[in-house]
Order: sequence, then structure tokens, then C-alpha cells
Amino acid sequence: PGPTAQENRAVHAVARLMLHGRIDHIQTSWVKLGTTGTQLMLQGGADVAPETLERLGRFVEGFGARPTVLDAETHDRMMAYVSHFPQLYSILLTNLIARHEPGRLLSFHGGGIDDQLRLAASPYPMWGPIFAENADNMRAVLDEVINMMQRMRDGIDGPEMAEWFRTSNQMHQAFHQLRQPAKSFVL
Repeated sequence: PGPTAQENRAVHAVARLMLHGRIDHIQTSWVKLGTTGTQLMLQGGADVAPETLERLGRFVEGFGARPTVLDAETHDRMMAYVSHFPQLYSILLTNLIARHEPGRLLSFHGGGIDDQLRLAASPYPMWGPIFAENADNMRAVLDEVINMMQRMRDGIDGPEMAEWFRTSNQMHQAFHQLRQPAKSFVL
């Protein structure tokens, strides 16, 4: 089965100390160690050689994307908003529908529900660890959403709704401007 997480961390730490001054970068294998193992190695002093990031950046640019390098904390905070919350929202929406005549409701669906159902079909074994790993950021996003939903509930029939729509349309336009000519890709 291979070495334990503790053994991997010890070898990386010892290598960093013993090879200091001889090898500039003690790297870790994301594929072999997974997210948690890689984070442990990076916290212990492993890193990614700049040449590796440059090579990966050129590879990603070849697909027409715009690579961006972020520290782990910023990445997790941003992903809580633009990736993890949309996934969680799709799960919430489909569970809400499941409580209220799902067969009948889905027979009246419009195009908007298709994307939500596609997201909601994602496997828990993939998303469960992501939510657990990013729980603090997710709780902060959920607190913010709960507050916004309460404001929206209170103003559902008032003039504030027009502002919600204006902001949404501005975000939609900004999103499409960002996508031209290249897609963004976060490393």
C-alpha cells in the first residue's frame, strides 16, 4: 500500500534539511498523496519548482486558458464562492424539489434546472472531502447567503428586487467579458 502520511512527511522534512543548499526544490506528488497529503508536505517545506509552474502554465495556455497561481488560503476562499457553493446550492435545490412532488415539479421544468440537476448528480465521494476540507470558508459563505436570503425574502415584492436583478445582470456581463478570448484556469 505504500508509506503512511507520517512517513511521507518525515521523508520530505528530512530531505529538505539534508539537501538544503544542494537541491533547490523538494517536491511532492499531488497524484500520489492527494490534497491533504500534499498540504502536509507543503506545510513541511516542500514546494513546486518555478520551472514546473511555468511548464504547466504554458500547457494550460495551449488550451486557450489563462493560468493563475494562488496561495492555498486564497484559492479555498475563492472556490467556496464560485465552485463549492454552486455545488452545494444544486444539492439543496434538488432536495427541496424532492420534498414537494418531485415527479410533477420536474415535468414543468425550464432550462435553468438542467444545469442544477447536472451539478446535483456529482458524486458525494468527490465532494464530501472538499466540503470537509473547506468547511470554514463554506460556513462563512453560507452565513452570508442566509443573510442575503432573509433580505430577499423580506423584499421579494419591493423595489430592492430590481437592484438584485441589476447586480446579477452586471455579473453576467462581467463573466462573459472575462471569458473572452481565454478561459480562466486556476493552478
